[in-house]
Amino acid sequence: MSNDSGSDRILFVVVQTGCDACAEAKPHAKRFAEEHDVEVKFVDLTLFDESIDEEGIPLGDDAENMIRMLPPDSTPAYVLIYHDGTNPRTLASRGALTADELTKWVFAL
Repeated sequence: MSNDSGSDRILFVVVQTGCDACAEAKPHAKRFAEEHDVEVKFVDLTLFDESIDEEGIPLGDDAENMIRMLPPDSTPAYVLIYHDGTNPRTLASRGALTADELTKWVFAL
């Protein structure tokens, strides 16, 4: 599925308080979301026991399960949930990515 509309995708950006690379990743993820109409949710691992994003919204089972498997030192990390018609799919990548790198990763599927 390779198109310029990401409306069928949600990108979770997993961060931690005090992580410089996480702070650097946030504006890139926001720019990516604006350019491609992809919903982006930021999840702080230091608050993750509550299974909510930074705005207090529940994550959903697919994202929660994938994020729980991440080691604590893996931030920033990206978890993509997308639908190919009926079935949700989950992919993950680690390390700070620019908006251009996120575009290549998300739309290479």
